[in-house]
Amino acid sequence: MGVKRRKDSLSDSLQICLSYPLLHISLFFFEAVLCSVIIYHISYTEIDWKAYMQEVDGFLEGNWNYSELKGDTGPLVYPAGFVYFYSVLFWLTSQGESIISAQIIFLGLYLFNLLVTWKLYRKSGLPWYYFIAVSLFSYRVHSLFLLRMFNDCICALLCYMCVLFITSSRFKTSALLFTLALSVKMNALLLLPGICVVLVCSGGLRLLVQFVALSISLLILVSSPFLYHDYHSYISKAFEFNRQFFFKWTVNWRFVGEDWFLDSNFHLLLLCLHVTLLILFGWFVWRPRSLKLLDILNPNFRGLIPLLSSREMCVIIFESNFIGIICSRTLHYQFYVWYYHSLPILLFNSGAPLFIQLVLFLCIEYSWNVYPSTGNSSSLLLGCHLILLCYCFSRVFVTKHKKSKTK
Repeated sequence: MGVKRRKDSLSDSLQICLSYPLLHISLFFFEAVLCSVIIYHISYTEIDWKAYMQEVDGFLEGNWNYSELKGDTGPLVYPAGFVYFYSVLFWLTSQGESIISAQIIFLGLYLFNLLVTWKLYRKSGLPWYYFIAVSLFSYRVHSLFLLRMFNDCICALLCYMCVLFITSSRFKTSALLFTLALSVKMNALLLLPGICVVLVCSGGLRLLVQFVALSISLLILVSSPFLYHDYHSYISKAFEFNRQFFFKWTVNWRFVGEDWFLDSNFHLLLLCLHVTLLILFGWFVWRPRSLKLLDILNPNFRGLIPLLSSREMCVIIFESNFIGIICSRTLHYQFYVWYYHSLPILLFNSGAPLFIQLVLFLCIEYSWNVYPSTGNSSSLLLGCHLILLCYCFSRVFVTKHKKSKTK
């Protein structure tokens, strides 16, 4: 018994030591040094940065027609926020020529993204070893931020900030951040179903309508110069839902073959699967048992008492995003940042044994680091995703929420 008590005491002491500022400061310093080493000792890889600069250069020269903004990789296909963000980077990096300046800026964005996600981990009750794992196993993510400087990194940071403010019930600020994320890249929409569930549980349909109305208004405001000049070219390019992707870049569907990958029936199947999974999770996993459909439709419903916990909010939103990723028509290598930093929260709350969590995490990381992707690597990635999804679906929150009094 004495030996067991000493072991328990040692474990508790380690948990206390590593759960508070010492761990964060040490990891932050380690990451800052590691990122600096990567920048100065690993060659920058040109993929999209030059094309980004060419696209915003046309805008800065006074061309507001979206159909005429192009780069070496093709026409501009991102919303207006992308243009504004990268116009600032164009100015800060000597018209895109100072690569080292751009890398230092993205180093700052990477470290800030860590601080935001660590805050979400603390709110979700994650143990100390998840903080360490997310830093040690992020080879691909370091590369995407520091050596490629994709707009996906900016969008992901804004999405995590949006979730952080939602967990603090600062819904107007979160609507602003969600709009900024959506204006950089459309993948922010994958979080929206989960956000809607959280908003309904927090304040009923009224809060949801307010959030959506504010987001749409802000998105129109951000896009207004391009909408005024030529709304058709802007909407058709910035929100090109029927865009055809190249099979050679897919990470997740390599094993299906190019013919099936390009088949519209396959795309429709994925869309139906996406909607079905959202409905199943929304009703059987995310919905508190005390919440009935008639309550949601009641205009006087003001949310649950008490509110959803920060952990519940994070899990619901990140599972929504994860479902969208599984059902995506394709995943390119830069898309990994869409969900990498949310994986610890999904794994921790999945109910899977710790060993299974570790295996899934390592296998997912491995799949994203196989270049070019193969049938085996994409099969492994999908298999890990589906196993994690099954664990998530089998986990149901034990809620003690009650319906709020109607007014």
